[in-house]
Amino acid sequence: MMTGDRPVPVLTGLLAVVAVPAKLLYVDGRDQFRTLAALKQRLIGRGDISGYTVSSVSDGSFRGHPRKEVTVEVQLTGGGGRSLTLSMARKAGDYLVCGF
Repeated sequence: MMTGDRPVPVLTGLLAVVAVPAKLLYVDGRDQFRTLAALKQRLIGRGDISGYTVSSVSDGSFRGHPRKEVTVEVQLTGGGGRSLTLSMARKAGDYLVCGF
């Protein structure tokens, strides 16, 4: 999750696709991504993640609600990669992914 205003292991769980989506996703995402395979397909398409780098974290908002916008550079096994921007909202002290 994110602690305070700094990103920590939520990205590891999310990008490595080893955690249950319900523990990482805000309510809207839980309904859309019921399986890890669906979430992984949406985030990176085909391929396996070999690593990632958080390239930026900035303040944002959506409909007046504060969010953190986290940009991540994802490296894929066999070369290549892509950039993802995850929108994260705080719920009960933890940051959950609510958009990308």
